[in-house]
Amino acid sequence: MKRLFWIVFGGITQLLFACLVPLVFLWLYQGSGDPMGIGAAAIGNERTLSLPWAIALDLALLFQFGIPHSVLMLPRVRDRIERVVPSELYGSLYAFVAIGSLTLGWWLWQPLPGVVYETSGFMMWLMLGAYLGSWVLLFYSISLTGLGWQSGLTPWLCYVRRVPTPRRKFVTDNLYGFLRHPIYLGFLGLIWMTPRMTSDHLLRACVWGVYVYIGSVLKDRRLLFYIGDRYRAYMTTVRGYPLVPWGPLGRTRVS
Repeated sequence: MKRLFWIVFGGITQLLFACLVPLVFLWLYQGSGDPMGIGAAAIGNERTLSLPWAIALDLALLFQFGIPHSVLMLPRVRDRIERVVPSELYGSLYAFVAIGSLTLGWWLWQPLPGVVYETSGFMMWLMLGAYLGSWVLLFYSISLTGLGWQSGLTPWLCYVRRVPTPRRKFVTDNLYGFLRHPIYLGFLGLIWMTPRMTSDHLLRACVWGVYVYIGSVLKDRRLLFYIGDRYRAYMTTVRGYPLVPWGPLGRTRVS
């Protein structure tokens, strides 16, 4: 019965993960001025709280995504959770938490008054192209390391088939030959490249921008823990992001 529960749980998570992508697309596209004419305003929430409470709720929604997203990936936390959750289902559990956090954020998000900037003409289409291109970069980067690992699909299928989970490959070529965190770079594009920047979108971009920085540093440390000297050598030749000359996300030597 326990095994059946985890099989069903993993299957439901994969279905929800597939539904999450268009939801996030519309949420981040919302407020862009709708240059593609898909009626983005129709998915927006009306603000139901006073301005201070709306800001507080939006901040809470942003943190409730970022903090668990990073904490669950800490090796020590993972070891403890895997005492009760099969290791093959940890990726599905991680995806399930992310799905719940993003859905809660979309559902309860409070629009804030004010527009920081608004583009038109060529610049509007340029920003829209950068936004759509960020999605391409995100999914292409994920495909290089395996989408099935990001959603938990690959280890879940191994659990269903009762076969050993293959070791995840360490990719150092293609995009990963130029930067260590192309997935996070794509995510930065999703939150910053918008033809129309509203005040609540700016709040989201700033908070999640800090999260991406912290998450990138933590990911380097996590991969050092799991991969060791191979990743340490990789960090000395490949920087975390383009145009970052020094610091933890530049080319670095780690003791």
